[in-house]
Amino acid sequence: MEDPDCWEKYPHLRLYFNKLWLADELKYICGPCGVPVPKDGKYIIRPIYNLTGMGIGAEIRYLKKGENIIKPGYFWSEYFEGNHYSVDYKFDMISWKQILCVEGKRESDKLYKFSSWKKSDREIYLVHPLFWRIKYVQYLNVEFIDTKPIEIHFRRNPDFLNHDYNELKVVWASDNQSIPDNFISAPQEVESDKRLGFIPLI
Repeated sequence: MEDPDCWEKYPHLRLYFNKLWLADELKYICGPCGVPVPKDGKYIIRPIYNLTGMGIGAEIRYLKKGENIIKPGYFWSEYFEGNHYSVDYKFDMISWKQILCVEGKRESDKLYKFSSWKKSDREIYLVHPLFWRIKYVQYLNVEFIDTKPIEIHFRRNPDFLNHDYNELKVVWASDNQSIPDNFISAPQEVESDKRLGFIPLI
């Protein structure tokens, strides 16, 4: 199931797709187009809604206090340093239990262009009350920078379903890489590039 399917299946949770609302609920320093940033620094600029995934439209930008130069439909939020994790949880009738954690690595300054995903033993607990308000959903996928949530999905991580590999190398069309026999096809257009799929490493 993809995010557009979740939008239709869980209409009572559509507010959670709003990344500006999520950042504001989590008390991050953030604002929409029209609201200037409060101080000089690096900010993450993202679409308020993006159900196609892959970090499309996101970028890191240095903004000066009072600047308001982002496009309508986008928002700015404070920039976090740290590792990028994608974590799956399953509801066990009482609480959310972690069932998968993978760490993404990049070798590019393009935020969507991950080079690999690898399973991690890191445990990240869902401590904010907004997670307790999620009802009638079996699985969650939450993306984190270190332990700070940045996105919530009402599904599992699709890249680690139906196989037991521990690490996947991401293959991009721009890499001009040969495709081995064990290649996992997962094509998706992303801006000027295309993710072709994954090569299992372990």
